[in-house]
Amino acid sequence: MPRAFRHDPQFSRQLHKPNRLKGQAWTNLRRLHLMHNPMCARCGSFGEEVHHVVPRCMAPHRTLDATNLMTLCRECHRKVHDGAPRSISG
Repeated sequence: MPRAFRHDPQFSRQLHKPNRLKGQAWTNLRRLHLMHNPMCARCGSFGEEVHHVVPRCMAPHRTLDATNLMTLCRECHRKVHDGAPRSISG
């Protein structure tokens, strides 16, 4: 591996969070979803995270499907993912 990448903090972050969504399409969809659904679907507090109802690992074709999204606050999002596998292979 080239030395420049070994110490690059951006490269390191990508290794630890490989499932992060990127791109303008996701950014726009996420922003629009939060504008129309600002409250957490579980507890009713202010929501700041967008959760995929059907996980992306099970339905990658629904990644940008607005009907597969729900707004959650950070605490509820953490609770939803606690103990749940992040991928089918893991």
